[in-house]
Amino acid sequence: MTRLSHLLQPSTQLLTRIFKLSYFLPPSSPSPVNPLKQCLHYDPDSKSCLKLRRMLKALEKSFTKLDELQEKEDWRSSVKLLLTKEDQKDEDLWQRREDALIEQAGDEMELLPLIPPTLVQASMLVQASSTTTAKKSKKTPQIHLSLASKVSPQHQRRSSLKRGQDFRAGVWEQRAIHQRPQRAQKLLKQSKQKDYYETLDISRDADLKPIQKAYRKQAKKAHPYKGGSEVKMALALLNDAFEVLSITELRQRFENRVVEDSREDEEDSSKVQFPF
Repeated sequence: MTRLSHLLQPSTQLLTRIFKLSYFLPPSSPSPVNPLKQCLHYDPDSKSCLKLRRMLKALEKSFTKLDELQEKEDWRSSVKLLLTKEDQKDEDLWQRREDALIEQAGDEMELLPLIPPTLVQASMLVQASSTTTAKKSKKTPQIHLSLASKVSPQHQRRSSLKRGQDFRAGVWEQRAIHQRPQRAQKLLKQSKQKDYYETLDISRDADLKPIQKAYRKQAKKAHPYKGGSEVKMALALLNDAFEVLSITELRQRFENRVVEDSREDEEDSSKVQFPF
């Protein structure tokens, strides 16, 4: 913590803030008096540094006495030193330390300047909306920010649902991507054999009316009186294509290759597995 004084231009405000952070915020620094020594060296007449030094000496004297009592296992005197409120200055150590913490820590905006201002302001807005009937005393400010308790459960639920939806969408997208090469292999196999869709010059999602229209158009071109054996073969292929594609069951068998290629399809599909 004291390295800040070497990085920044020394000032009374900076050195006193370093002392407060190193002494009041756990874990306590082993040498919190060093920033005060630097402060007095920088400004020997600084009232704030002198006040903090007197406070530190009084508290450290009481803590030293408490350590001695605990080493002697004098628990009665230890409790008396911590909690008893009498005229002696070295007693009621607990309350004196708490009062010093509240007095010297001040506002949380001053003690914790490194926290982003938006988080502190958000915390202050939540506190203002939840405590509209009672005003907090200036002597008991809230020093530690419980930012974790300010997180909205609804926001967490929405984030979880969105992550789940994104995951499911990714799963279905990968399955669709996996199905594309299988369909491409299937269409390639069909193209190497008889492609009735290409014979009729229609799309693969055509219904019965476009099939009939395409058949009549292609039949005029492949009339047996217009050519020889090649035309007859083309007409035979055209008739086969029309018969297969116009009957739902035959068209389905042509699509799936149930009779001819069922064994080959099983072997091809076993080579590639779903990632899920």
